[in-house]
Amino acid sequence: MIKIEEVPNIFALLNNVELELRRNTEWVEQKLGLPPKGIFSAVAIDDKYCKLLPFPEFAIFLFRGQDRFHDPCLASLYRENLSAIQRFAERVRNAEFKLLLKKHPAVRDVSRAYIYDHLIKIDYNGLAQHYGFKTDLIDFTSDPRVAAFFACCRFNKETCRHEPIMHPDGYGVFYKFNFLMSTMIAFGQKKNSEFGSRVIGLQPLPRPGEQSAFSYRLGRKQCLNKQKLLNIYKFQHNAQASVKIYEQFEGGKILFPTDLLEEKVEYLKMLKSFSKEAFDIAFEKYSKTDKKISMRNDLLKAGYSIKEQKVVEFSPSEMDHLQTEWQSKRIQFFSKIFARRACYTPE
Repeated sequence: MIKIEEVPNIFALLNNVELELRRNTEWVEQKLGLPPKGIFSAVAIDDKYCKLLPFPEFAIFLFRGQDRFHDPCLASLYRENLSAIQRFAERVRNAEFKLLLKKHPAVRDVSRAYIYDHLIKIDYNGLAQHYGFKTDLIDFTSDPRVAAFFACCRFNKETCRHEPIMHPDGYGVFYKFNFLMSTMIAFGQKKNSEFGSRVIGLQPLPRPGEQSAFSYRLGRKQCLNKQKLLNIYKFQHNAQASVKIYEQFEGGKILFPTDLLEEKVEYLKMLKSFSKEAFDIAFEKYSKTDKKISMRNDLLKAGYSIKEQKVVEFSPSEMDHLQTEWQSKRIQFFSKIFARRACYTPE
C-alpha cells in the first residue's frame, strides 16, 4: 500500500525540508567546507570519467514535484501503452539526438576537458530527458525549490510553458528520496544495478545544471511510488503559493533557458525516418535477443524508415551561431566547477 502524508501547504513542507538539509550539511561544512550553491563538484565515477554534482556536494536527499499524483508513476518511455517496436523507435530517436549533440560545439569542447586526469562525462540520456524525449528516466533534483516549482506549476501544451496553478481544487505531490542511504546500500551490497538513482548534474547544455538534476531509472514494469527509501507528501494547491514559486524562477525561464536546439528537438520528436547509424547504436545497446534484420523490418512495418544518410544536422550558419554562443559562455561554465583532491593511503 502506498503511504502518502498530507502537509498543510508547500511552504510548510519546504521549511521543514530545508531545515533538515541545513542540519545534515552542518558537519560537512565545518569539517570540509562546501562549495556554494551554483558551484558543481567534480566527483570521479571510475578511472576515466567524472561527473559534476549539484549543490550540496554530499546530497542526502533528492526531491521531485508533480502537480498531481499519478499511480502508477512510470518513466515516459513506458506510458501511453507504446508497443515494443514503438519503444525501440524512441530509443533510436534518442540516438539521433545523441549524434546531433556530439556535433554541438559546447558538447565537443566539454567532452574533451579534463578535471585533473578525468574526462567530464556527458549524460546524453539525461539531456534527452531534459529536452522532453521519451526515456526510462524520472527527474529528481537536489534542490527542493526546483521540485516545488514542478509541484505548483503545470505545463500548458498550447503555450508550451509552465503556469501557476490558480484553482485550489486539487493536490500537488512532493517526493523525498533518501539518496545517501540508497547509495550506501548499493555500495555495501557491491551492487551496480542499471536501475535506481543517478547524477546528471552540470552538462554543456544549461537545463540540467539549472535544475540541479538527478534522475531515477525505472524498468518497464516499475512504478516510482513503490520504490524504497521514498517519502510522498501531498498538499492542496494554493494560488498565492503557486504564483510565489512561479515568480522565484521567473516563470520557468531560469529552469528552461531558451536555445537554438529547441527547433531541432521539435523536429526530432516528429521524425519517422532514422539514420542507419542511430538504428545501429540503439540496436547494439538495447536489443538483447532480436536479430537486426527482423528489428529493422518491424520498424518498417510500423511506419518508420531507415536511411543511409544523416537525418538531422546543424547548418553552417547554425554552427557559427552555436560556436559564438558557446565562446561567450565557456569561461562561466568552467568557473562553476570545483574539484576536491582525495588522498588514499596504501593498505
